[in-house]
Amino acid sequence: MGDLNRLLTDMLLGRSGGGLGPLGDQVVGETSEGRPVIANPDGSYSTERTATVLDPRLNQGRPTNVPTIYNGQQMGEDQAVSYLLANGMVPGSMPEGGMAVDPETGRIMQGYDSIPEATRAARLRSPSIAMNFYPPYKGF
Repeated sequence: MGDLNRLLTDMLLGRSGGGLGPLGDQVVGETSEGRPVIANPDGSYSTERTATVLDPRLNQGRPTNVPTIYNGQQMGEDQAVSYLLANGMVPGSMPEGGMAVDPETGRIMQGYDSIPEATRAARLRSPSIAMNFYPPYKGF
């Protein structure tokens, strides 16, 4: 239970972000949304690491939380945006300010009115992802 408590505490306190350790390479399950659960070298698990981006090609340039892990690989912000533009746009919403859809889960990626609002939404989403691992993990 300690790993899960540490994970949830870190997420709730906003300690998920640029200070995350290296991403592991072993997929050990998936979330209820279908995103892979990756075991990291430090004993933690990653399902979704995100970046808040302001890109005029996504959600009319509004702050948008975009996943930076696709196909089990960590991507930089620019690479994640390029991946979304190529694989996760709502048909007919291009070329300017299109609506993004997570290509791994089908979830519409909301645009927010401000960066603080987007950051708050990401922090609120994190515990729900952690609680929806499938199948349940031994050792939490």
